[in-house]
Amino acid sequence: MFLHAENLFFLFSLQLVDISIFYVYAVCYILWISVLFFGEKHLVPRRATSRLS
Repeated sequence: MFLHAENLFFLFSLQLVDISIFYVYAVCYILWISVLFFGEKHLVPRRATSRLS
């Protein structure tokens, strides 16, 4: 029973690691999409005009 409980805890910790990695990838993906949509429209033209002027 003790070894079985350790195996269950190990599998549970692996699931927590997978969830945390998936959360990090999801946040990075959302930030990347926000930069693609808002960065190109607002940040890049302002930086380009400031560099030209």
